[in-house]
Amino acid sequence: MSTLARADQPTLHSALHGGALQPRLFDANRTKATVLLAAIVSAFVLVGHALIERLTGDHVVASILMWAIAFASIVLLAKPVERLSLVLAAATRRWAEAHARAVQDRIMWELALSDSRVMADLRAAHARAG
Repeated sequence: MSTLARADQPTLHSALHGGALQPRLFDANRTKATVLLAAIVSAFVLVGHALIERLTGDHVVASILMWAIAFASIVLLAKPVERLSLVLAAATRRWAEAHARAVQDRIMWELALSDSRVMADLRAAHARAG
């Protein structure tokens, strides 16, 4: 009975005790790209299935071609969607930073309108800069 079970197998994964494999950290951009790719492929599959079923009239052929469209979409769009996700993440980050600066500027301006000392400081800074 003991010859069927191998006892020389490691009990821990090599990544847990400093082996060759290292644990992958969570990559938010890759996750966003995966969700975006899933949405795009879903749209292609729905439209493709409706068109193919209308053209062929056969549900089986439409289903087979639908899977072909799904796999082809995944293969062809994986890298472009990942790049698009990175571009969208960078644009969102820039917008959020600009929005935060605008909110801070608005708060400072409202404070300056109510406090003449702050307004004097803003005018002095503007005069030095310009």
